[in-house]
Amino acid sequence: MKLIKKLGTRVNRNGTVESWAEFQCPKPICNKIVERTLSNGKIAKSCGCDQYSEERNKKISERNKLRIVTEETKNKIRLANTGKIPTEETKNKIRLANTGKKRTNKQKENLSKALLGKKKSEEHKQKMKEVKKGKHVGKDNPNYGNGDKIKGEKNPNWQGGKSFEEYSEKFNKYLKNKIKKRDNYLCQNPFCKGEHKILHVHHIDYDKQNNNPKNLITLCASCHTITHNKDNRQYWTKYYQNIINKIEVKK
Repeated sequence: MKLIKKLGTRVNRNGTVESWAEFQCPKPICNKIVERTLSNGKIAKSCGCDQYSEERNKKISERNKLRIVTEETKNKIRLANTGKIPTEETKNKIRLANTGKKRTNKQKENLSKALLGKKKSEEHKQKMKEVKKGKHVGKDNPNYGNGDKIKGEKNPNWQGGKSFEEYSEKFNKYLKNKIKKRDNYLCQNPFCKGEHKILHVHHIDYDKQNNNPKNLITLCASCHTITHNKDNRQYWTKYYQNIINKIEVKK
């Protein structure tokens, strides 16, 4: 920036004395006259106006995309943030920044893996009850009156009525128990950490008529529900095909 006039010395908040001056922001940017410390004004390229900030932020974001963050750095960041409680102002900023953003399929997969099998503490459950108490009831519920809008073909997970197809008699009578026994009555998702009493037998390719043992796998109710998201079905098909192949190799 261009030095316009020296303003003498001032005492800063930390008690130090510094020289201040008036500087002019360059014409291509905003051409404003601002007051800065003499040392900072001589170094600064602009007054920090929006146009320059946007250009600078673009350059920084492009540069950051090329950076590779090591596991060591990630662990340092985690340790530095452990125990820190964000202020309400920070929480609101995060909410505003994420408003309208949609998670990618990869982010959804990572989130589902991270949360899979985790159990909420009683204290956490109680807090959630208190927060939700009286909210989203009746007309305040965002889905109020939308019952008919998400039925049948209008549902985003609609697959042409596959869910109404009946399982074969052989599957219901023999195969279900046979597959559960083969899988030692355990959920076969390696990321499932919980103990679930309710076990389902999942058709890996989502075809209820394909009762080949290589197409069947035991999942707990929670893991089974996750597989029926329409957008992630291709991912879960490959995922459980790899697991079932390992089971067959062991045998």
